[in-house]
Amino acid sequence: MVDTLVFGSERAGAEPVTSEQFRTFLAQEVTPRFPEGLTAWDAAGEWRTPTGRMLSEASHVVMLVHGADAASDTLVREIIARYEHAFGQQSVLRVRTRSCVSF
Repeated sequence: MVDTLVFGSERAGAEPVTSEQFRTFLAQEVTPRFPEGLTAWDAAGEWRTPTGRMLSEASHVVMLVHGADAASDTLVREIIARYEHAFGQQSVLRVRTRSCVSF
């Protein structure tokens, strides 16, 4: 399985999540759950609000390759919940796909 997670940086009533804050989150919350490795990069995200207004924000993307098992799914859900709680986010985009991976 490949999970691609997109973490927005804008926060209501607070400064945006900085790259340093995200790196700390990555080191403390993501890497310990997936010590086999991951890939992370910065991105520019856009989305439409329910009222039709377009918004854009700096985002952070993490790609995790893991087995198709309940334990890995739980770990991904924990990461999402931790980010939402720590940074006051409404959601984290999760794109989950079955993949054939080789090195």
